[in-house]
Amino acid sequence: MIGYGTAPGEEGRGAATAAVAGMVDWAAGEPAISAVAAETAVANRASQRVLERNGFRVIGERADEEDGSLLCWRWTKS
Repeated sequence: MIGYGTAPGEEGRGAATAAVAGMVDWAAGEPAISAVAAETAVANRASQRVLERNGFRVIGERADEEDGSLLCWRWTKS
């Protein structure tokens, strides 16, 4: 499970996409890792785009008491 964020005022510059790409590249080279998971708020389109750009796919949705409706994402090693 990964998590990430961007400092206020730094959004939209590709930092989160690049950071997630680095994590995925690392995971791809680790024999013990077969998948990486993440969650985003249903309304957080920017974070969803970060995951889409890095090959993650939505695998479901869940409700969280604190964060509300979340999309569940997974990247699977080829």
